[in-house]
Amino acid sequence: MIRELEDHKAALREQIRELRSRFIHNGRASQIDYALMDQYADIKVAIEKLNLTNQQCLRREELNAARDEAKTAMMQSQAEIYLRQQETINTELARIADILHEKTAPVLTFTNSSEYTYEIPGDDGAGSKFMSLAMFDHAILNLTELPILIHDTPVYTEISKERTAHLIRLGVNHTKQTFIAQGSPDAILPEIQGETGKHTIINLADGNQSLFGYLSNLEPEERTFGIPAGDLPKCEPKC
Repeated sequence: MIRELEDHKAALREQIRELRSRFIHNGRASQIDYALMDQYADIKVAIEKLNLTNQQCLRREELNAARDEAKTAMMQSQAEIYLRQQETINTELARIADILHEKTAPVLTFTNSSEYTYEIPGDDGAGSKFMSLAMFDHAILNLTELPILIHDTPVYTEISKERTAHLIRLGVNHTKQTFIAQGSPDAILPEIQGETGKHTIINLADGNQSLFGYLSNLEPEERTFGIPAGDLPKCEPKC
């Protein structure tokens, strides 16, 4: 584009030189052909417009170059940030794996800003996948300002009782609050039931002791609603 503008300007300047030569050849100003004057003026205006367009093209190229440079710098900065986050999280996962007596810690790897992999190397079993999920939650709880961790029953359905016991002990000893929902006491080892009993807030059962106040398989007239107030945890309001 710029090359074409320069060629166009050169052609116009050549026309101006020819017009000036004709002016000189004509001699006095009174003998100058006014049509040539108009043509000369038009060519001058055309050159000025080309100069302005040329400057705009150069400016556009500068802006595009600056944009590409900024984009490259941003991507490099993002890559560095993701790498630091990856290292921090993996270090914490390794520490948690050691506490939980896991043979291999899960590994988080950022491929780019929108893709990642998270797995226990060499172990793609269902129990290990849920275990790695629970461990990741604990790592994020430790590394951030999040105040609580909540795990529902499905998190532990595929995890062995031994692994579940280690996770429960980890939660019990945490300085932040952790909430764990267990579907049945049989889902955990007997030796850990005593520890969970000390920290149990609500026990759910049939009828009005169920989570939603009734069992879904009961007829409407048989349903009772709401956990009795006496069974709810007591708390003092903070002033």
